[in-house]
Order: sequence, then C-alpha cells, then structure tokens
Amino acid sequence: MMRGAVFSAIAAFLLLTPTTVGARTVLRVHISTRDKSSKTLHASEGDVDITLTERCRERETPLSVRGVNGTFCVNGVPCVARINGECPEPQSNLLYGSYCAQQSSGYYECLPCSSWEEWRAHNEIEDDEETDQRDDGDDSDDSDSSDA
Repeated sequence: MMRGAVFSAIAAFLLLTPTTVGARTVLRVHISTRDKSSKTLHASEGDVDITLTERCRERETPLSVRGVNGTFCVNGVPCVARINGECPEPQSNLLYGSYCAQQSSGYYECLPCSSWEEWRAHNEIEDDEETDQRDDGDDSDDSDSSDA
C-alpha cells in the first residue's frame, strides 16, 4: 500500500483497493484536518495519509464522481464506502449530476448521470418543474393573443 501519499478523502476511498484479511475487508486510513487527526478504518498493513481540502463549506463534504475530473461538495451524508448517501447535483463540470450506486464489491460510489431524465429518475423527480413553468407561461400568452 502507498505510504505518505496525500489524497482528498473521497479520492482515496475510490482509488484504493481494500485489503481482505481473513473473512473481512479492511482498509487503514489516517485523515487529518488542520491540527486534528483521527483514524477511521484500520488494517493490519499499510497507511494512507489524507489531507482534506478547505474547498467545501463547513457542513459540506468533498466528494469525487467516477470518471469526472474535480472534487464536488455535498450536503448530508455522502455516498462512500458502505453508505448509500448523497452525490453531487448538476453543476459546472457535472452537467447532469450524479447518483449513488453500489458496486459488485459492496461499496457505494457516485457515478455521473448521462441525461436529465436519468438524473430525475435517480432523484425520484417525476416532472421537470422548469419546463412546466415555461409551458404555463406559453399557455397564458396564447390566451392573451386570442383576446386581441
């Protein structure tokens, strides 16, 4: 395992292959933020040092999306390791947002959506509200022109 490497917290989870010891999968990670540090996951071999960036706001978590360059911020519990959590919404460099998916290893990770329809489906959004508002506006314009 790589010693002394510095990664963003989530990139480390996505780039490292967990080690199987006996019947359980374990990974040793040392996370440090400013002057504080804590051990989160432990294994019998290897260490990876992770330095969190200050890019996200206080209550946000930096998160990566597989196949997309950059780090994104999410509110709430992030999609990582064994947690089916939050993934980044549509934004610059992530046009259609992302969704949390469980991989064959059992671990969760954020994957990019390839269309608005896919993003709405993963977020359980039935209708596009912006399109509905434009349609409502178009209907009122038609009625005004017929009165004139």
